[in-house]
Amino acid sequence: MCTSDTDSWEPPASIKGDLARSMFYMAIRYTGDKTNEPVLYLTDNTALIKSTNSYMGRLSALLAWHKADPVSVEEVARQEKIYTLYQHNRNPLIDHPESRPLTSW
Repeated sequence: MCTSDTDSWEPPASIKGDLARSMFYMAIRYTGDKTNEPVLYLTDNTALIKSTNSYMGRLSALLAWHKADPVSVEEVARQEKIYTLYQHNRNPLIDHPESRPLTSW
């Protein structure tokens, strides 16, 4: 069950790592190096997070989620399906969960 308050939303513990790794992938992938491509920034500065820009967070929570909820068999299977059938690219933090995500995005 998800929880929320006035300025945040939190997923169930069983998928927190999955969501964190997805966010890290998007920050790695979307760097604004192509025309009209957004740049995603992960931050702990909640004043920067708005629905009208590309700041998302909280980075410290996402790092904790990545560590607390390891890559599961289901997450690996989902990555294989996405790789094989759709995107033909991979999330390095699923393939190499021992890698430490950048602490500054």
